[in-house]
Amino acid sequence: MRPILCIANCEEVVGPSPFWAVAGAIVFIIGAIVAIVSVRRGRIA
Repeated sequence: MRPILCIANCEEVVGPSPFWAVAGAIVFIIGAIVAIVSVRRGRIA
């Protein structure tokens, strides 16, 4: 996959990246928790 926007030293993604897989999973979990808490409180964060 070619980079869309480069700021510094950009390289093409040539295989799976464990770092970004873990980072994405953590951000997804945090987002899900924030969404659940917002819905339970009855207002949007």
